[in-house]
Amino acid sequence: MRCASWRSELEEIQAFFKGNMDHTFYKLSSRGRADEGDADTRSTAELEIDEKLLWKTACGKRVVGWPKRVKLRLDQIRNLDDMLWTGGFYHVVSDRLRMLLEEKAPNHTQFLRVYPYFRGRAADVGPYWVANWLFVVDCLDREATDWFSTGEISIPAIRVSKIPRSKLVFRIEGAAEYTVAHARLKDLVTSSGLRGCQFYQINQK
Repeated sequence: MRCASWRSELEEIQAFFKGNMDHTFYKLSSRGRADEGDADTRSTAELEIDEKLLWKTACGKRVVGWPKRVKLRLDQIRNLDDMLWTGGFYHVVSDRLRMLLEEKAPNHTQFLRVYPYFRGRAADVGPYWVANWLFVVDCLDREATDWFSTGEISIPAIRVSKIPRSKLVFRIEGAAEYTVAHARLKDLVTSSGLRGCQFYQINQK
């Protein structure tokens, strides 16, 4: 019995260190299906807001002067995801996802309230928020990144050594349309049963 207990404790310690040494990252997106499942089952949404103001959520700074009642147009109101599929670089999250992020990744995000509408009427589906990720990290691996001929990024690559270990979610400096999440955050989200966050593989060294 003592031997079995000792083995169990050793396995727990090894699992702990493996989890804390894991420095894997993923591209966090609201679009598509990272598991290659049926994307047609996902709920989509679109914000009614000045795009210049929306781009302020890609700067890693708190947004001041957010409008009081920004409309979020939904394509359906049943089985809504916790991160809705949007057509842009921004992320719209449910109250459940907001609470998880506030608890597990404190001070990483400013949450900006938006108001769901369906077919022109206010929808009683609970609060939703634009997630303004507050960290921008200079970790772009320019040599390993794939570029279009226009000079825009096709597929980004990152250098893990440039990323502070305390950062669980952030945008890439020089490629602010891309959001990156640590494997720890991915595991927390998926194990909590939250839906909609898409974690795609990203090139990293």
